[in-house]
Amino acid sequence: MKARLENGIINTFEIIPRTPKIIKEFKQFTYNGVTYGKIIHGLNQLPELWELYGYYDLIIPSYSADTQYLGSLYWDEINKIFSYRIVDIIFPTLEEIQANYKLEVSEIIQEVSIIVSAVKNIYDPLRTGEVSFPSDFIILVNSLNLMRTQAYLEIDSFTTIEEANNYVVRGEGIVNYISQLKSFL
Repeated sequence: MKARLENGIINTFEIIPRTPKIIKEFKQFTYNGVTYGKIIHGLNQLPELWELYGYYDLIIPSYSADTQYLGSLYWDEINKIFSYRIVDIIFPTLEEIQANYKLEVSEIIQEVSIIVSAVKNIYDPLRTGEVSFPSDFIILVNSLNLMRTQAYLEIDSFTTIEEANNYVVRGEGIVNYISQLKSFL
């Protein structure tokens, strides 16, 4: 694979083009007694001229895909090659994962609060407090604080990132809980 700097942008090539793009700064040159101009047809068949026209090897460095990724292309002046920068993946800490999970729990609580409010508006639109709500609804609403506390305790109990990564905040139990609440709408 080759790459070439064209007007400040590194372009990559699986194959060298037959006729390269003209670069404004490109000058006429002589190579092995032959004078070449800005345009040469059949360049793809003349590998000895590729570097003279700015086509250099693109080297893909080895890296660990588990902890790194390939960043931007750059020109290595010393080795006369193009290559990719290797960028280390920044993994979240256990505390960051726990904070994100707690935020997700808060979002679920907010979603549930909206549903509960909508149900209350259906059964008691004037909020007189004189309406009797279905007992199943009351049980669900009363279990909300327990579910939040349980989720926070589970999240706080993680001791490894692996444990945290295997945790699911909006699991089947939460989905069923929300579905049961929505059944009162």
